[in-house]
Amino acid sequence: MRGALGGLALGPLLAGVIAQWIPGPLTTTQVGFAVAMAVCLLLTLSTPETVDREQRASERPDRFALRPGGRAAFVPASALGFFGFALFGLVASLGATMLHTKLGIDSHFMAGLAPFLMFAAAAGQFVLAGSLCRGW
Repeated sequence: MRGALGGLALGPLLAGVIAQWIPGPLTTTQVGFAVAMAVCLLLTLSTPETVDREQRASERPDRFALRPGGRAAFVPASALGFFGFALFGLVASLGATMLHTKLGIDSHFMAGLAPFLMFAAAAGQFVLAGSLCRGW
C-alpha cells in the first residue's frame, strides 16, 4: 500500500516538474513512458517461469474467505477504503483546475505539488502506523 501511494504521489510531482521546466513536455513524457515499457517488456521476457503447470486442483490455494463474524468489520472498512480512494481521485483530477480557477495559480509545478503532498501524507500515515504497531 505504501508503494502504491508513493507512486501516486511522485507521478503528479514529476509531471508538474516536466511541464514547468522541460521543453516539449508531452514528447518527453511519451518517450519516457515508451522507454519504461520497453524495459518492463525486456525484464518480463527474461524472467523465468515460476508456476508449475502440472498443479492439481486439490493443491491450489484456498479462495479468500472472511472469518465468522468478520463481515461486521469488513463491510465498513472496505467502504471507507473505496470512498477514500474515490476522494483522492477527485482531488487529484480536479485539484489543478481548482488551483487555477479559485486561487489563480498557473504554475504546473504547484498543480503537481498539491496531489503529491496529499498522497505523500497518506503514505506517511501508513509508515507511521506500521512503526507504531511494531512497538506494541
